[in-house]
Amino acid sequence: MTDFKSQLTFDDKVIQKIVGDAIKNVEGLLDVNGGFFPNLSDKVSNSTDLTKGIDTQIDDDHVELNIEAITEFGKPIPEIFENMKKSVSRELKKMTGLDLSEFNVKAVDIKTAEQHADDSETLQDKASNATDSVKNATVDAANNAKNAVNNN
Repeated sequence: MTDFKSQLTFDDKVIQKIVGDAIKNVEGLLDVNGGFFPNLSDKVSNSTDLTKGIDTQIDDDHVELNIEAITEFGKPIPEIFENMKKSVSRELKKMTGLDLSEFNVKAVDIKTAEQHADDSETLQDKASNATDSVKNATVDAANNAKNAVNNN
């Protein structure tokens, strides 16, 4: 076999998805700025984009991360930070072979889980609710018209 040059690189989006998946179950972390957690029962927000809110810099075999976090009121933020760091470092190494060289988290908000759920209603939720309202109004109008015709 002849020797040839080869290289494996990672797009930022790949690293961001790994990071998003690694931190989605960290106790006390409600969301990251931009939101990505996949379901309401786990993390309150129902956006499925794991890349939002995670800034990455990939340099050779190292990764630098900047994350803006929304944490749960009453939970120890330094402990949340350490759990995030351990999980991200482990998953990055396992899935890519890359080392975490810098991990920065800025706590940008603190809320109860209930407050965050109220604040996290998505456009899709709002559109779905609006569609249901229009559908119900249309059915009501059709029934009223039908009743008016039958009464005459």
